Amino acid sequence: MSSASTLIILHLEDEMSLRDIVRTTIMVLDPQTKIIQFEGSDETLRFIKEQGDTIDLYLLDVRVPGEVDGIEVGRRMREAGCNGMLAFTSAYASPDTKTMANLDYVWLSKPVELNRMRSVLKLARSRSQPPREQNAAPTPPATPSPPSEPTAADKTPTSSPSI
Repeated sequence: MSSASTLIILHLEDEMSLRDIVRTTIMVLDPQTKIIQFEGSDETLRFIKEQGDTIDLYLLDVRVPGEVDGIEVGRRMREAGCNGMLAFTSAYASPDTKTMANLDYVWLSKPVELNRMRSVLKLARSRSQPPREQNAAPTPPATPSPPSEPTAADKTPTSSPSI
């Protein structure tokens, strides 16, 4: 896995324009990332064999060129013992639960809302942090702040722009 400050993402997407948009979006949402991008499943699987244990987040499109689809890439990644967070992207419906059994994944429907991508990055970052040593001093609880009046941003609709 990565160092505490850099989130390493493997991104599999066959459409070049979407690869570029996702790279730009992720760098804006979380500048402390390294993104390794692939167009097809074959080269992705080769990389996973060699360096899969270094990845914090696998962001895999489902329908991609190569011998297998993105779901099978995720399955093989898990079989190889890679523990990075797994997120699938697709404009199609999520497969049945039997197909996806034991993958421990997040499903991102395209177009992916920015808030959803932000949440996935935050979750991947929290999962990539090394566990605290048992003898380390606990972090004191934060002092609660008094409730504030809602701002204009709090009153905006819950949908966010999409990528």
